[in-house]
Amino acid sequence: MRLNPGLHVVPIGGGTVLIGSGARTVQLTDCTPAVLEVLERLAHGVPDGTELELLRRCGVKEPAVAPLLSRLSEVLVPSAEQPRPQLGHLRDLLSADEAAAWARDGSADRMLERRSGSTVQVIGLGRTGAVVAQVLAAAGIGQLLLVDPLSVTVANLGTGYRSADLGRVRAVALSRRLDPEDRSLLVWPAVGVGPAELQGDLTVAVSLGALDRSLVAAARAADHPLLPVVVRDDDVVIGPWADPARPGCPECWDLWSTRTDPAQSDRTAALASARAGWEETALSHAAGEMAAGQVLARVDAGQQAGASGHVLRLSATGQARTSTVEPNPDCGCLLAAAFS
Repeated sequence: MRLNPGLHVVPIGGGTVLIGSGARTVQLTDCTPAVLEVLERLAHGVPDGTELELLRRCGVKEPAVAPLLSRLSEVLVPSAEQPRPQLGHLRDLLSADEAAAWARDGSADRMLERRSGSTVQVIGLGRTGAVVAQVLAAAGIGQLLLVDPLSVTVANLGTGYRSADLGRVRAVALSRRLDPEDRSLLVWPAVGVGPAELQGDLTVAVSLGALDRSLVAAARAADHPLLPVVVRDDDVVIGPWADPARPGCPECWDLWSTRTDPAQSDRTAALASARAGWEETALSHAAGEMAAGQVLARVDAGQQAGASGHVLRLSATGQARTSTVEPNPDCGCLLAAAFS
């Protein structure tokens, strides 16, 4: 075993050592030189199952062995596998991401392989969508499929586009900005004017005003995971996922809303048609990064579904609120989840 490589080991004096600086923090007090030697050896790792032998070999007194092992069990992870040579550059580039994954989840096994082997589609490449694509590219996603037939305008500058991009199709312009020298990243722009075809392992769809229902319906029909991001006048709504494995989907939300407000469907269609939302610079950055974070969490977990019906609202004043969409009995996602 070894100490979780995502947790910093920080001596704070008086024989006290902190392992970790966040929610997983373990504090050891009255650390003797023998205990400090144990921590040093565990930082490099020892064969799994030899931890008890290590404590005794380092001279930890017998009464302290069991309590120390109990505390350390909270921050120990299996010994590292041999790193894959072909991921050397990516591992160096994303060393902080990998360490943070260890700290957050207690495991980062195959994280880099999963990211480099994933294909993510981003539909809607205004300011918010551009941030989503840039974060995913920087975080090691192997292929990006960029979809947006609109042209870059002055209002799009500030989150990835440059003045030289004005007038170019957004998908083409952004693909040229995503580190063209990095041959490990493949970027495919799509410029068709028809309805977007859902592709890749999952899709992030950014829309203005209201949810694009046609994309949600297409995702349901194809069993394709889709994360909607809706930019409104004074906030951005991220989620819930449209995914057969996640009951509590956008259609559930719509059904619940329609039950109390029969005009909800008409209002949603009108807002989406009018593209009634403003992509304010700071909020676009924050929303794009949070949406990309949800995608990466899913990819890192091996495409396993997480919490159902999760919705995140970010306001223009920097406030964040979360809520949960309960599964609606009239929505097909409950049945789909049962057979997924």
